[in-house]
Amino acid sequence: MLLRAYAAGYRGCVIEERGYCFFQCNRRRGQVKRLKSYSTSEFADLDQFKAMMQKFVSPPSFLQPPIPITALTIEELDRVHAMQQP
Repeated sequence: MLLRAYAAGYRGCVIEERGYCFFQCNRRRGQVKRLKSYSTSEFADLDQFKAMMQKFVSPPSFLQPPIPITALTIEELDRVHAMQQP
């Protein structure tokens, strides 16, 4: 749903079964660190979550529509990042 690329890897936010999870993924180590999670029960829907997050994250940062990912890995994040490039 939200993905930013850096030389060292990625930072972003994904929609999981029980909530929204902000993460960072280190390219060199291939490790994923979960930074902060929000339960979906705290929000009426995805739009309400995005509206709340826009206080901290610019609106164009959210992928429209959200792109499904199969796993939080560098390879999968590279694939999704390539899809959002013009």
